[in-house]
Amino acid sequence: MTPQRRALVIALLVGLVAGFASAVFFGAGTTSTPWWDWIRVGGNDYTLFTYSAGAALAGFLSAWGAIRWRGAAATVLVIVLSSLVGAIISVPASLFLVCQMWGSSNMGCSGFFALRLAVEMPVIWALLAIVTTILALSTRRIAGPNSSRPL
Repeated sequence: MTPQRRALVIALLVGLVAGFASAVFFGAGTTSTPWWDWIRVGGNDYTLFTYSAGAALAGFLSAWGAIRWRGAAATVLVIVLSSLVGAIISVPASLFLVCQMWGSSNMGCSGFFALRLAVEMPVIWALLAIVTTILALSTRRIAGPNSSRPL
């Protein structure tokens, strides 16, 4: 396995773990329902799945962009855009799945929907920006100096 691919796999796995940790922190499965029932039924919130997927994608995109483009301006742009993509997959996708599964009469789909988008979305974007910055810089170091060529 080349160092570039190893760096991308590491970024994907670290992003997945960071997304899972943020989902647990934001209260996925904090009800009295056992974890196996929460996973089987989907709970009333899908943050465990969407936050993990969004963070994994953000980590992978930031690592790929940081390895591909070595300039400081390009790295900042890659980090901002990849963390935004991860935040969009994390929060609105979770809300969309809740509204699809439980219907529009659910509390999460009414007025609370806008509050979650206004508060939770920027927080997740900032957290993902921190994680993707760390991943971009560390994967660039793992990939080595000759890694700007195509994978």
